[in-house]
Amino acid sequence: MLMLNYSNYLEKLRQYVAFRTVSLAGHQEPDQIRLCIDFILELMKESGMQTQVWEAEGLNPVVFAEYIFDEKLPTVLVYGHYDVVAVNPEEWTITSPFELKEQGGYLYGRGSTDNKGQNLMHLLTAIDLIKDGNLAFNIKFFIEGNEETGSEGIDKLILAKQNELSAKYVLVSDGEMVGKIPVIETSLRGLVNIRAKVSTSSKNLHSGLSGGAVFNSAVVASRLISSLFDHEGKVVVPLFYKGIPESLINLAQENNLRLSKEVNLLDVFGVNSLKTTSGFDPFTLNGLTPTIEVMGINSGSAHNGFKHIIPGSTEFGLNIRLVGSQDPHEVAALVMRFIRSKMPNYATVEMEVYAQHGAITVDLGAEIKLHLLQLLSRTYGIEAGYHYVGGGIPVVEYFMNAGIQPLLIPLANNTCNMHDVHENIGVENVENGLAFSHSFLSTPLPMILSC
Repeated sequence: MLMLNYSNYLEKLRQYVAFRTVSLAGHQEPDQIRLCIDFILELMKESGMQTQVWEAEGLNPVVFAEYIFDEKLPTVLVYGHYDVVAVNPEEWTITSPFELKEQGGYLYGRGSTDNKGQNLMHLLTAIDLIKDGNLAFNIKFFIEGNEETGSEGIDKLILAKQNELSAKYVLVSDGEMVGKIPVIETSLRGLVNIRAKVSTSSKNLHSGLSGGAVFNSAVVASRLISSLFDHEGKVVVPLFYKGIPESLINLAQENNLRLSKEVNLLDVFGVNSLKTTSGFDPFTLNGLTPTIEVMGINSGSAHNGFKHIIPGSTEFGLNIRLVGSQDPHEVAALVMRFIRSKMPNYATVEMEVYAQHGAITVDLGAEIKLHLLQLLSRTYGIEAGYHYVGGGIPVVEYFMNAGIQPLLIPLANNTCNMHDVHENIGVENVENGLAFSHSFLSTPLPMILSC
């Protein structure tokens, strides 16, 4: 039955990936988005699900479906997104980004992992179980099209549709396992971005005519960025580490050390060494401590030729990840205040804050934890663990605010190249993911969890 599911899955994923559903402004193709929505609706309707398409200003349409067959049973809501990040087709050599290809045990294509490949596992499994009469509880689906641009405005839609979305749990599979270890994601870091522009003159200047006589904005910006960190890479902004979950860090050490031994992160990340700030393991550093990363620097010209200039302005972007009780507004203010304090009097800086949300700790009860751990361990044949995730999924907080308990179960391989060239999902991950989805959706919840 699993291979039949896989064969069906492969064909449906091939169709799903083919839709060019990029949500980034300037890259959207409304006709492709509409065709994708029609494809999802057709799958849902053939199993008897009741479907709706929700529209809101500034948002791509949201597909909602439900199958309520016993009011006495609990309801599980499944979340997913059909939108994908933008691509440069010239960088893809294994296959065209929107043409799924199976090679060497992996399925390559944009959205194969993030998130078409993962939400399709649950959708096709639910359809099979409905047809077979083996679904263990009522089920709903919420599949959106703006996750890759921050899900801005989705929070208002969820609150407006709170009655329709009413459920005990929301199942989210939108991440990666740790090597071969299946995990329950129990925290997500928050985020705030800062865009900065440093100026030393009103225009670019010729390096031959003015070099040595004027200040260079790229040098000033570089010094500002360097001033944020000490020689070990630790952030030196005062109060930056206030609010970190120290008790959770201590509690997570044994679990995180096990994860660190399971996977070769040097190979996964393609680096020669990893940070050891404060003596923490990589999973603690990534998932339970705040960070500042430089997303990019734009200044002058670094290309071949003879454009010998001193850039009058330099722009850079900072991505700040938050943990525990850290507030995005407060942390952004701290960082900007620090940058301004380091500004020389011959330069100016303009800063803008955007894309911000808080960190999330998923407080699962002991009973549902045990239930999920048992299902995962039995499916994968290895003891499951917990993952304190370095990334974020803003919509999880919105569901929590609506009173729905999130269950975060990633199904993809951690070599999936999410958001990058040659995004993929392992065939083994698909087979195991389908098996877990079948087990979860067909296994009645323990009585204490059904209330």
